[in-house]
Amino acid sequence: MSDQSGHMPTQPSPTGNGLAITGFVCALCSLVLFWVPFVNFVLWVLGIVFSAIGLNRSNKQNAPHRGLAIAGLVVALVPTTILIFVVFLVVMAA
Repeated sequence: MSDQSGHMPTQPSPTGNGLAITGFVCALCSLVLFWVPFVNFVLWVLGIVFSAIGLNRSNKQNAPHRGLAIAGLVVALVPTTILIFVVFLVVMAA
C-alpha cells in the first residue's frame, strides 16, 4: 500500500538496546577497576544483569546490539571463572 504521494511507507526501525550497551560498559569497567573491591563487585553484577537482559531483549524483540550483550557476558564471566579456578587451586594446594 502506498500513501497519497506514491511512496511506500517505511517500517519503523527497531528500538535501541541500551541495556546491552550498559551491560558491556559495566563489565568492562569492572575489569578495569578490579583493584577497587566493592566497586568492582557492583559493576560486575550490574554487567551480568544488564547484559543478560539486553541479550534476552535482542533475541525476543529483534533489538540491535546483540553482540555487545554477548561481549558483556563474556567480559564479566570469563575473569570470574578464572578467579574461581585460581582460588580452587590455592585451596587445594594448602
